[in-house]
Amino acid sequence: MRMQVINPYYGNNIVQFFSTLFNRLINGELPLVADEVQMLTLIMWGVSASFLGCFLMYRKETMVANSISHTVLLGIVLSFLAMSSIFSLTELSHGIDFSLLLVSALFTGFLTVSLIRFLHKVLKVQLDASNGLIFNFLFALGVILVTIFFKNSHIGLELMMGNVDNLNEQDMGSSFYILLFSLVCILPFFKYWKVFVFDQRYAKILGIKVGLLQSLFTFLI
Repeated sequence: MRMQVINPYYGNNIVQFFSTLFNRLINGELPLVADEVQMLTLIMWGVSASFLGCFLMYRKETMVANSISHTVLLGIVLSFLAMSSIFSLTELSHGIDFSLLLVSALFTGFLTVSLIRFLHKVLKVQLDASNGLIFNFLFALGVILVTIFFKNSHIGLELMMGNVDNLNEQDMGSSFYILLFSLVCILPFFKYWKVFVFDQRYAKILGIKVGLLQSLFTFLI
């Protein structure tokens, strides 16, 4: 006799979905089904992004976040290129060192912001123009490298955009720690963040380390 696993959310509308999710979490019903994992992971990412999104909106730097989300492709491609020169594609298919990809993406994100600010602060290029120049240059370079070296590998759009259907409980745990880190960095020092975002000159007068907050802000983005 074949066993059938029943999805507890089958036939639920949006209100019933959250009601069922809340009850299952309160009652500790495990294991979590795919819908729950996806929803909880996306909620945590949404909360993490909302804090930074408010700051970015006020500073008119929302496109910086968009640029970083695309230019990290260059860092991912370069790190994958370095690994492919050491290991064969067959070996890589059995396990990619995602920590190296993450570090490379993080470095590229810092490089993106640094180049944008260099054009804006030093060369006096308008912020939106400098953002457009760096974004297009680094992203185009990443696309060119993907096309030349890894046309048949899933390290282009798949790695950059992800696939919500592939989220698992490990991803949910990672998202929780990222959310926790963001909250710890922002909430206890919110008054400093407000001064930093609204008036950096005044923040310097008060003795707030603007450079440190700027680096942390970039890291959080």
